[in-house]
Amino acid sequence: MNHTKRRSFFKVFLASITTLGFGLPLLARAKPLIHPHGEFMHVVYFWLASPDDTASRHTFLNNMKSYLDKIHVIKTKYIGIPVASDRSVVDSSYTFSLIVTFNDNADQEIYQSHPAHVDFVENSKSMWKKVVVYDSIPA
Repeated sequence: MNHTKRRSFFKVFLASITTLGFGLPLLARAKPLIHPHGEFMHVVYFWLASPDDTASRHTFLNNMKSYLDKIHVIKTKYIGIPVASDRSVVDSSYTFSLIVTFNDNADQEIYQSHPAHVDFVENSKSMWKKVVVYDSIPA
């Protein structure tokens, strides 16, 4: 069997055993993959002091957007606003959420001390009344 045919046979064989479920025990023992968006997730919730003031919200949002673009260690970034919900487990009391991911904790530390992040905190902290941060890594 030549090299090309052997490779094709192997691909078909692996696809077959995986499809039939025989490959599941092999996959269960596989080393976890690195998440494509980074191994370290930094989630921040902001409660603005004047959440109903459109100008304050706009300024804060622009401040956030501008500093995030300046920090090279950020893998992904997401700025959100709460969704109204009747579910008792959903906290919709915050004004903005921010989720950024990094390769690892070392990159997150670079982010924390980066001049753009430090400037954002200094220039924006008077606009919020509360901040809550959740940092996590894959389980």
